[in-house]
Amino acid sequence: MATVKARGQVTIVDLNDAKQVQLVMSIKHPVQMYNPDTKVYTPNFGSDNNVVTPKVYVTGNGTNLVSKLTTLKYEVGGTVIAAGATSGQYTVAAIPAGGALTIKGNITGNSLPIKITAVYHDDETQQDTTLEAQGFVVKTANAGALFQVVLTQPKGNSFDASNNISTLTAEAKCFRGGTQDTDGITYKWYSLNLKTQTWELLTQGIATTGGVSTLSVKANDVLNVQTFKCEAIDGADRAEAIVTFEDRTDPYSLELFSPTGLQIKNGQGSTTLCARLYRGGELIESETTSSQKFTYTWTKFDKNGAKSNFAGTSSAQKTGNPLTVSANDIEQKATFYCEVSQ
Repeated sequence: MATVKARGQVTIVDLNDAKQVQLVMSIKHPVQMYNPDTKVYTPNFGSDNNVVTPKVYVTGNGTNLVSKLTTLKYEVGGTVIAAGATSGQYTVAAIPAGGALTIKGNITGNSLPIKITAVYHDDETQQDTTLEAQGFVVKTANAGALFQVVLTQPKGNSFDASNNISTLTAEAKCFRGGTQDTDGITYKWYSLNLKTQTWELLTQGIATTGGVSTLSVKANDVLNVQTFKCEAIDGADRAEAIVTFEDRTDPYSLELFSPTGLQIKNGQGSTTLCARLYRGGELIESETTSSQKFTYTWTKFDKNGAKSNFAGTSSAQKTGNPLTVSANDIEQKATFYCEVSQ
């Protein structure tokens, strides 16, 4: 039986031929709740500071390379703070200390936009690359007894070569109007099957106590990237939330790109999707490899996320690398999932 080595997904980001440098941010508390009746913030960033952690990855390398940044700055709700500086309720650590942003005050508007701009220096090529990442913290204002479930990732959301973490967790807490509810809550956890785009119920790795449910995720549970969903039930009330984990230490990683772009205009023409397979930091196979040793299976999903047959065929799957996508394959938009096996 063929063994799946890596997988990826692309929605028809125009990437160049070089290794890609990616800047991502991990937000400790992506949501803050506020009850206008009681004036209570949950969590209160004054006592439970929110922390935004930058991470830099190069294709095929599982190490967080934030130390390779030469400059780093944040723009937080219009306030600019450089690495090693403080402005009001915002403090940014120096780059050698990780460059994390600490937010010590509650959100006053509906959301707090966060933009990170950094310059990455490649020691091999001596080239500098400007990187950007954007995100936000949302404030939900709920009076009364609106039922919500909030997920946090206390240890972060990625396995990488620099943190040596074997298990990550997602923690679920329920709230009504900004006040934690721990009585009579039932939790269910699901894993997203990326191949079928369906949610599968989990029965292991779950611990629930005191009205709080924790999902433990091991690196083996995550092939490159994996999304989980928590459903909270309290009588007739239901609430859902999702989290995503990444494994940057997987021996194989897949890079998908399109040299011809990810848009088809006026329903005409075609575009090409290419897959490049890395093991560690080494490119071992690409769309230009003459005798490919791996099998590349592409699955097409339509604009609604349902499996959709390729034009002129009776199958939602094709094999090969590269993959040619015709205008007839796209109705508004389509997503292509690639799985590599051997």
